Amino acid sequence: MFLLGLALPLVYIPAVTGFMILSGWILLSCVLPFVLTCRIEMGWAHWLGLAFLAYASISLLWTPVLVQGVWKLWLLWILAFSFCVSAAGYRLDRLLLGAAMGLGVNLAVALAQAFGWHFLPQTSGAPSGLFVNANPFGEVAALTSIGLLTTRQFWPLTLTLPCIWLSDSRTALLALGVAGGVWLWDKLRWRGLVLALALVLPLGAIGWWHKPSTSSLLEREAIWLDTVDGLSPFGRGAGSFLTLYPHFATRTDTMATRPESAHNDFLELIFEFGIGAIPLFGLVAIALFTHGPWRYLWWAFCAVALVAFPTAIPVEGFLGMVALGALCRGWRVAWIERTRLRPAIWPWAGGRSSSAIPLEPLHPHSAGLLRDPSWRVS
Repeated sequence: MFLLGLALPLVYIPAVTGFMILSGWILLSCVLPFVLTCRIEMGWAHWLGLAFLAYASISLLWTPVLVQGVWKLWLLWILAFSFCVSAAGYRLDRLLLGAAMGLGVNLAVALAQAFGWHFLPQTSGAPSGLFVNANPFGEVAALTSIGLLTTRQFWPLTLTLPCIWLSDSRTALLALGVAGGVWLWDKLRWRGLVLALALVLPLGAIGWWHKPSTSSLLEREAIWLDTVDGLSPFGRGAGSFLTLYPHFATRTDTMATRPESAHNDFLELIFEFGIGAIPLFGLVAIALFTHGPWRYLWWAFCAVALVAFPTAIPVEGFLGMVALGALCRGWRVAWIERTRLRPAIWPWAGGRSSSAIPLEPLHPHSAGLLRDPSWRVS
């Protein structure tokens, strides 16, 4: 797990891969089949995921471009395998430590970029390390930082927190703010919520003063509204967003820019799969309200998914699905307990009498027989 976490933030190859996304998916495709060679016990969280994947596979029948649909379906299966990593029993603290070390290399590159070294391409003014784009760079650093805090590894934060500052990513700050707000709610309830607002409002004002541009927000709003115009009950098919978005784009000029994602993973899922995404949304919602140390990373991941596309970034999607799998790890035990109680519950629920159960304690005899005066041993 350490080596996989280390490799994912470092898989960009200059002059070979145009971005780290493709090489990241290739790495996960090669590694995960070997990682998941052990036996995985299926719980009902797994069956919800499989129900969604089954519908996504069927949607290939009406997707406009089959090749694009197969590619999207393959990425969904990689994310499903990432979900199973937690159930396989691997040490997630080693995974996060490796990711932090990989971000440390990116930090060195980003510092060089901040001082004017432009050997590697960047799509924004802020340093982006090997990620090419500063937003995924900051988002990965934020998610990794939350995971490090979850596993109580504090010294690697010296490698991840500077990456957030250098990336100048507001989405990364949103992820940290949401995770911190959920933690305050768990600890202090309403007092924690008031404290979170007292911290967020002045920090938000400072951040807006530091970076007042609203162009990205307006661009996202236009993409979201155009995407809503293209919604259908059964979805447009796997991978259909990239192909069909221009047909519904009335607020953006697709001749000048062509969004590959809706900048909202939940909205894009509804666009492509319609009601078929209900099992997945049910899984997401239940995990949000499942208590456990990994819920902070999952809340942060969902916050990023509302305004960006973390499931399209290999390392982000992998971290998010690992956190989801860790939250769902205990669901199977509760289901087994209910199953064991079912024979006693069904007669009561149906109004039928069940066999009488003696209330007197049974005292075992040293010879293995019940201590009952009516018993005689000849």
